[in-house]
Amino acid sequence: MVHRPHSEAPQEPSLERYHAGLYRYLLRRLKGAPDAEDLAQTIYLRFLQAPNLHAIRQPQAYLYRIAANAVSEYILRRKAERITFDSHLADELAEHSPDPQADEAAEQIESQQLFKRVLTELPTTHRAVLVLYAQEGLSQEEIGAKLGVNTQTVRKYLRQALARFRATDWSHP
Repeated sequence: MVHRPHSEAPQEPSLERYHAGLYRYLLRRLKGAPDAEDLAQTIYLRFLQAPNLHAIRQPQAYLYRIAANAVSEYILRRKAERITFDSHLADELAEHSPDPQADEAAEQIESQQLFKRVLTELPTTHRAVLVLYAQEGLSQEEIGAKLGVNTQTVRKYLRQALARFRATDWSHP
């Protein structure tokens, strides 16, 4: 154990060495959003506000966990931003729409096509887990036994597959 004089404060871990990697991570997750630098600063602040900063054994892992949470919050905030409703435009579109049922049918077909595309983009194991769970109604334990993987892996694949569907913008096929 190292004894420090009372006047010497423990130093904070240097985060500069993680900046470039964290910034690339943010740009990739945010698809190049201009807010990446601001979000990086928020992440650093959260890191530095940790209650016992010197007890953190793996600062990079802790920093990236904060980053993952911050990105999720950012994406949720962006999705929840207020949408401006133009009643005149809505009325105009309703007047020029020849058949509302045809529009609904077209939207349903587009959604089904998008659903199939997202499903086929999933890795094979994720797709198999999702189909066995949602369509076949198998439990996670049964899926694990059928695919020869443990239940934790089934949970992980199911969670990742569902997250992919939640992240899909269903309004733009």
